[in-house]
Amino acid sequence: MHDTATQLTKLATAMESCTECPALARQRLRVVPGGGHPHAHVMFVAAAPTAGEEASAAAAGSEQLATYLRLLDLDPRPGVSLYTTAAVKCLPRSAEGARAPTTSECDACWPFLSRELSTITPHVLVPAGATAAAVLLPRLLGTAAPELDPLHLQVVTTPAFRVVPIPSPEEIAALAPRPRKICLEQLRSLATRLGF
Repeated sequence: MHDTATQLTKLATAMESCTECPALARQRLRVVPGGGHPHAHVMFVAAAPTAGEEASAAAAGSEQLATYLRLLDLDPRPGVSLYTTAAVKCLPRSAEGARAPTTSECDACWPFLSRELSTITPHVLVPAGATAAAVLLPRLLGTAAPELDPLHLQVVTTPAFRVVPIPSPEEIAALAPRPRKICLEQLRSLATRLGF
């Protein structure tokens, strides 16, 4: 475990010196690497860190995971082997505030996310939302990402991982009440199977 933790610490240090996206590098308070168990069974991947994660130095993706757990009225069980991260490691900003990362920003951060994946080697990968799924699925499948339906969660098997794309909290909120209820029931079932 020590070697993996050391590799993740070195990776976080490399992220801090990244300037691949000059605008993000100028605007960031700090880089927001992932965090959690270095040999996690489950890796949760958000699209980008939140302002709260950037300000507090919390692990990327941790606030979005907490939002899911509140939506599902769940508390993680002790000992859940989990790592949270994001497709990009800096908070993308516009004049209006936080924004979704661009394709070029996701491409620039892919080497960092790829190294997190290869270092941690999770069994289950959970991209949260369309952006995270669009970053991960084509790279892992070698083809275009399949159409994602928030009412029918699907497991995509790759040689290395089982990938379960889920809708983001914002995508869930945009659903009508009945579809939202179905989606939340499926997410609750998934969370239970993953040990939450």
